[in-house]
Amino acid sequence: MKEITRSAIKATVISLLSLVSQAPVAADTPEFGQHPIKYGTKGDAVLKLRCLLKAHGFIASKNPSSDYYDGSLVWAVKQFQKSVRLKQPGNAGPATLAELKRNTAAWNKCVTKSSARSEPQSNEAKPAKKARLGQSEVDCRPADTAMHGDFEYSFSRVIKIQILLDRQHFSTGELDGICGSNTRKAIFDWRRFGNKISFDPMDEASIDRALARNGGTAFKEHRITADDVAGPFLASIPSDWTEKSKLETMGYTSKLEKLGERFQTSTRALEQLNPDARFVAGEVITIPRLGQPLQKTEDNYSLELQIKREVVLLHVEGAIVARFPVTINPAKTPTRPMVTGVRAHRPNYTHTTFVNGTKKVFVYPEGPNNPVGTDWITLNGLAESDRHLRGFGLHGSSDPSRISKQSSAGCIRLTNWDIEELAPLLKQGVVLVPTT
Repeated sequence: MKEITRSAIKATVISLLSLVSQAPVAADTPEFGQHPIKYGTKGDAVLKLRCLLKAHGFIASKNPSSDYYDGSLVWAVKQFQKSVRLKQPGNAGPATLAELKRNTAAWNKCVTKSSARSEPQSNEAKPAKKARLGQSEVDCRPADTAMHGDFEYSFSRVIKIQILLDRQHFSTGELDGICGSNTRKAIFDWRRFGNKISFDPMDEASIDRALARNGGTAFKEHRITADDVAGPFLASIPSDWTEKSKLETMGYTSKLEKLGERFQTSTRALEQLNPDARFVAGEVITIPRLGQPLQKTEDNYSLELQIKREVVLLHVEGAIVARFPVTINPAKTPTRPMVTGVRAHRPNYTHTTFVNGTKKVFVYPEGPNNPVGTDWITLNGLAESDRHLRGFGLHGSSDPSRISKQSSAGCIRLTNWDIEELAPLLKQGVVLVPTT
């Protein structure tokens, strides 16, 4: 994408400033261009835009110092535009800048801050940084965005990959449109173990063709029902153990969280798919066209836990029929074979700890925000010497966005929808073999 140069910005500053409010500003006013500053732009104008958005509360970073207009900045601009009832193209044009300028103190602060550190920029294009890629991963990040922000501008293409893999029971966890490690590992596993459907993860047209042959287009419309958004909703999940145990249920905290769980999609992705939605009953929204849960056709299942990759594979006679990203704790998760035991759907959670030297037991009620989620499968030691293995299990999660991105207490944690797909397939006595 053609870059807006500093000379072009200077040439158009007078005409642009005539379009924004006349609030007093510092003498070295940001020289935004007359044309919208957009994705791919690099330079001082982007620094000023980031500073203004942070001052307005739309960028959380403590140091929004990148001078590259990346996907995360597109998202922040869209959210600001939505808040002031503008159209939401994600480009920062005159109308958007006029709204940002209403906060005079922020405008002056960002003028001084960004102008003080402005330096002449070389016109010579810098080589793109190479994105870091783990072993056993296939990349789906464009070279020019891989190092910039956590929300890639390739949202549409990546979420389509995630939907396609979900239909084949190769879960990427939460559908978020971000080419994170869970998605990259899932593409690798599909190529290695599935490979019945070929697609180029960098070519959206190729992905669309694969979707069309396997369940249809990536998205469909859904009319929100009263039950979809029915509460009651918790104001928040208390951090205090005693307060948690007093709750009647550990339910959802918002209707958007409830919808996201139902459609296996991050709340951020739902908003990206439906930028003008209010998410109320009767409203038609766009949602992922998901696949059907895996149906039990065999009794000879086995499980493999890949500890380093944080993945569980479901085997049938040596063939891999499903894969799920998981959270474990390499220091605590058992590395010896185990077998599945009793299943508990909608379980409560017992938390034992010591308070001032006294043993305390807290029981948290069931619900999607319960620490073990909405389903639990007990894991027992396989050998006589492993009978001491107690309290371990496969279970759900209260935060699907954190799967594979944090440590568990030793159990194997999946998203709630993944454990609910897996649990009905497993009778007691199914062997789980950890591998490195």
